[in-house]
Amino acid sequence: MLKEGANVVAGAGGGSTGIVLETSAEDWRSQYEIKVSGVLNTVKPAVKELLKAEAPRIVIINGITANIPDSHMAAVSASRAAVKQVAYMLAQALAPEICVNTINLGAIDTDRQLARYKKSQSLLSFKAWKEEEAKRRGIPFGRLGRAEEVIPVVLLLLSPLSSYITGSSVDIDGGLNIYWK
Repeated sequence: MLKEGANVVAGAGGGSTGIVLETSAEDWRSQYEIKVSGVLNTVKPAVKELLKAEAPRIVIINGITANIPDSHMAAVSASRAAVKQVAYMLAQALAPEICVNTINLGAIDTDRQLARYKKSQSLLSFKAWKEEEAKRRGIPFGRLGRAEEVIPVVLLLLSPLSSYITGSSVDIDGGLNIYWK
């Protein structure tokens, strides 16, 4: 029989725009603090309790820019890449007691996309704007992802069914990764 364990899901979103040479030192610090320190500040205090549990899991929610840097989001991309490396180091440090895996999200249809749409003051409908956004980003599936496409992957990585998976990174990005690997 599969037994449930203690789990932690960590991650931090938000972002800023700016190319590498025009991004302020404060923005670089802020993005690192939000993303890397945010993950570590969630995971580190939980490890002691996780080690007492049966089949503990950590899933870190990251962004696809960890693998596919966006030159217009330099500090975000670099911070996401740092989160990816921290996740690998956590997986090494905590194996075999705790499985640690990462999910790298692409463009997901959330309230954040709705806010971007409103801020853009586009004359397109929200649906048409999302289609254009997917095309602009070069998403092979031609659409944004949905939360219900992310949740099962998180649940799988938190379940005992993933007891031999650690240090892995799953891209949920509509196929963007196929051009970068």
